[in-house]
Amino acid sequence: MNASHKVRDHSVTGADGSVFVNNSTDVYGSFYAIQIVANNSKVNFEGNLENWAHATALPTGFIIYGRFDKVNVTAGSAILHII
Repeated sequence: MNASHKVRDHSVTGADGSVFVNNSTDVYGSFYAIQIVANNSKVNFEGNLENWAHATALPTGFIIYGRFDKVNVTAGSAILHII
């Protein structure tokens, strides 16, 4: 199956950039990954991932893949990779 109509090839390589977040402000955009960069970070988001336990403290290096329209880092910090 060719999914090239959904995601541009260069976007999955980071060519569209990323956003560093270290506060609890809502960040709106089109993101394909949330990369945790501080231990015990917590995130809330709106997107296509179901059954997510938002209260879970995540370790450094943990990556959540999906399609996210709104992300809120309630503790710690993360890098949001733009689609």
